[in-house]
Amino acid sequence: VLCANFTPAFAHADCGHSHLPKIVTSTTPLASIVATIIGNEAEVVAINDGSSGCPHHYHLKPSDKDKTNSAKILIYINDNFDGFAAKLFQNSTGKIVKLSDIKSINFIDADGKRNWHFWLDLNNILALQTEISEVLIAEFPDKKATILKNKTKADEKIQELIYLKTEGLQNLSQLVLMSDSLEHFATNIDARVIRLYQKPNASLKDLAKLDKALSVKMQQCIVLDSEQDPKLFAKYNKKIVTLESENWSLRKTHHHHHEHEHEHSHKRGHAHEHHDHTDCDHTHPHEESHEHHSQHELAGLFFEKYAELIKQLQNCR
Repeated sequence: VLCANFTPAFAHADCGHSHLPKIVTSTTPLASIVATIIGNEAEVVAINDGSSGCPHHYHLKPSDKDKTNSAKILIYINDNFDGFAAKLFQNSTGKIVKLSDIKSINFIDADGKRNWHFWLDLNNILALQTEISEVLIAEFPDKKATILKNKTKADEKIQELIYLKTEGLQNLSQLVLMSDSLEHFATNIDARVIRLYQKPNASLKDLAKLDKALSVKMQQCIVLDSEQDPKLFAKYNKKIVTLESENWSLRKTHHHHHEHEHEHSHKRGHAHEHHDHTDCDHTHPHEESHEHHSQHELAGLFFEKYAELIKQLQNCR
């Protein structure tokens, strides 16, 4: 419902050829927003289009270099976050847009520190859509009317998500966030939030603080990212919700929908547990047309995935 009106031109650079101008982003959330606004007027490519998890941990593949060939616009967040893109863009002749330079986007978290997962705050997406529209109009002035029309629709969809988030996330238990990647998603949620961000090498003091916070006799909901293990927190007998909030695999989305058609009992919240091929060479001939169709159905990926996050967090009631 949230994304039926969008037909972005998602594409994999190594999967065929296009005469459309190319726009390259570092991650799929960014690609989704850009594709929503540009519509079918450009080929939109995400460098990291085949894996979930933090973009900071992504390692470039030899084939990634081909994705930037002839790109008109290249978009990433910050050298210290999705630095793989910055490295890849160095020799490009296209326009490079570093989102951390945009003042209208708020990267500051509750502790006053920079947190690069800005796209989980919907107010930041409204700002991003305005900035991206201006960049696209400057590069493709003959497409101005289409871009502005698509932006208006995209803004309306974000407002729908804001309403859905506000109305749908009321009366939640106390939220215990275990990952700083979820910081911006907690913005404007009407719930008490405790932040116990887990470090790779937690000290005994950190573990004692965690144990004390989760041993209280009250309703709490432990919120994890997709890279954290729920089994580590099972002993506390609290509700545990895992949110896949960082990068969304385009191939996993296709695989998940394909499975859902045949297995209605499949749980949507665990789509990240399935592994899919990430190279076009591995797409079987009889699946090719379905794969193409699935890319068309990826219209509005951001809106679809964000709505899923809201639905998953409703389990914290």
